[in-house]
Amino acid sequence: MLADPSDGAAVAAYAQAAMQTGDAAGAITALERLLRQDPTLDAVRLELGLIYLALGNPGLAQANLEEALRAPDISPDARARAETGLAQARRADRRTTVSGVLSGGGRYDSNVNAGPGSPNVLLGGLDAVLSSDGVASDDYGLFGAAQLTVAHDLERQGPDRIELGARFYTLRHEDRNDFDLDVADFDLGPWLSLDGVGLADVAARVAGTYTYVRLEDQLYTTFVGARGEVRWLLSPDLWVEGDVLGRRQKFSNSVRRATATNQNGTEVTGGVRLGWQIGPDWAAQVHAQGSRLDAAADFESRDEAGAGLNLSWRPGWAPVAGPVHVTARVSWREVHYDAPDPAVDPARAREDSIVEAGLTLAVPVSGALAVQVAFEYRDNASNLANFDYDNTAGLVGLNWSF
Repeated sequence: MLADPSDGAAVAAYAQAAMQTGDAAGAITALERLLRQDPTLDAVRLELGLIYLALGNPGLAQANLEEALRAPDISPDARARAETGLAQARRADRRTTVSGVLSGGGRYDSNVNAGPGSPNVLLGGLDAVLSSDGVASDDYGLFGAAQLTVAHDLERQGPDRIELGARFYTLRHEDRNDFDLDVADFDLGPWLSLDGVGLADVAARVAGTYTYVRLEDQLYTTFVGARGEVRWLLSPDLWVEGDVLGRRQKFSNSVRRATATNQNGTEVTGGVRLGWQIGPDWAAQVHAQGSRLDAAADFESRDEAGAGLNLSWRPGWAPVAGPVHVTARVSWREVHYDAPDPAVDPARAREDSIVEAGLTLAVPVSGALAVQVAFEYRDNASNLANFDYDNTAGLVGLNWSF
């Protein structure tokens, strides 16, 4: 996309698209590489300074913006952007930044309890009939979510930083309170450039992770583990990410979920993602992943593998305060359990084939606030009628970014 790195408009479009898709580290690596090849590319230096400013590194932002302003042929528009950014950088004296998204709204699920469409199921290998609470049940709910990132810059050239990620989610239903949900998820660890060991354009992270889940206002499960991540910029428009997560899961039994502790065990998950910035308006990501769970009960132990595609589109239509953002995703997973569950069918182990799809439209109504409308679908096709179900969900809410 950067056939002419001296073209200020093209460089700005690339930098903005990279920031919007969350690949700031990749954008920094690409722009710095261009500057190493030609230090006179002032349009590149301007955008690099603005990216550093957005990421909360005022020192590197100030250095790059001051250098860009020394260019004798800088355009009036570029000068105004550089001067505004430089003023902000000089006011900022913090190495630690906090950013995130707060959201809330309502949702509808056609099958909130993931129940089968038919009441005819198996119990110990024999035909049985579920009560009305067990079959598919629709419901409305209100949700709230927060996604926070606290980054402490290590004041090195590149993406080196210590990062704390925190995600919170709560959902309250109108009728099915037994599926009210609370989730808190955390990770903490450093992002470090691997240039020093000869791996240019590669950054890596090792982080500890912790997840806490409540159902029906009671502790349901906790996960404790560690994750390793790697990001590799193949070109300014193409990057690869990979991660491995190992964690220990511990469930708590309750009156309604009396056998939850059968799922206690250790899970290892790995995945790889290939991202492609297709011009300033389109981005795509393909991904594949697999996992292995060794649980306390053999019939809860399982292998899982799948793949998917995510698309992002900014059509340039701005009905209120900024261009709308459309995202679409589709994925497929196969899940095979090690042994039959004697409480369901002592002769057959469970096998599921899961297809998920989603479509989201975000319409900015101010610089930080956007209206979000989303559609989600999940089809869980199982060889056991007890676990054969689908669910259609619709969401409407507000997102506030800071």
